[in-house]
Amino acid sequence: MTVLQAGMLLAPTMHEQGAARYGRIVAAQLAALAIRGHIDVHIGSDGFDGADSLRAVLLPGPPDSVAAEERQLLRHLFGNGYSVRIAACTDGPGWDRLNATVRHELIANGFGWARPDRYRALRTMVRLRRRMLDYAAQRPAWQDDEPLHRAGYPYAVLFAADTGPGPHWPGPEYGSQAQLSLPWNLPQACAHAVRDSGEVAYSAPPVGTEERLAEVEQLLIAMDSHSQGVRHHHVVEAERLHRLIDDYRWRYSFHTLTTSPRPEVLRAALLDLVRETETVRAYVPPGVPGHEEAVLVSTYAVRLSDLVLDRTP
Repeated sequence: MTVLQAGMLLAPTMHEQGAARYGRIVAAQLAALAIRGHIDVHIGSDGFDGADSLRAVLLPGPPDSVAAEERQLLRHLFGNGYSVRIAACTDGPGWDRLNATVRHELIANGFGWARPDRYRALRTMVRLRRRMLDYAAQRPAWQDDEPLHRAGYPYAVLFAADTGPGPHWPGPEYGSQAQLSLPWNLPQACAHAVRDSGEVAYSAPPVGTEERLAEVEQLLIAMDSHSQGVRHHHVVEAERLHRLIDDYRWRYSFHTLTTSPRPEVLRAALLDLVRETETVRAYVPPGVPGHEEAVLVSTYAVRLSDLVLDRTP
């Protein structure tokens, strides 16, 4: 799985929206390409400040091969050239085609919305983020374990754990002698490129009712599974959540708001379930057994509400 695919899978759980979200996903992939020696990223465009000044340079003789969507990203950025100001890459249809390719590859690899492997992968990434933040809290320096820090940096960008003010994943030292440059404002540069193209890339075609309901069922199965993990450690506190998930699955999972014969009842049941996931999540703070499962249940509930209330493609 490429970083682009991981980002698209993680996207519904990210706090950022629109261009900022898509820009962070692209920035994480560009960081991976820079670490692997395909490109160099640096500050150096005269007449521009901050993120708008970042440039990417295509390097000759890459040491490893690239996946289809990585090759498409490089072609989109550079065209027939070798140096580009990242924020100037405002070809909306190009971003749109890249988005379609990544989504197609996700589905081809078995990570479609209604596939169990999608939620297993998401669970793994949530755990990875927690462990990366725990490690970053020790404030290691880049040179303490450079291979580890190189491997983790693209995912730190994806998780928005690459910059402070709190603990963040170590980055390479800056300076004229630095062998690797990963500017902290790379996500902003990519977000500006997507924003100025009209945010074409993050739109997606509408999903039919059958596909929505298939995903609703899969989400409820995942929520039930992870709520069992919470109950294992917090029997009393998670009991009501477990009952609400089970009740919703058997009473309401066959409808969205627009197809339900009693939409007000469906909405009330859904909001009750979402509130309870947040209550349990607040009760199980980081470091307490069951926290990761509670976070996943809450995350899935957000996606569930978007589907049922027809708020997302």
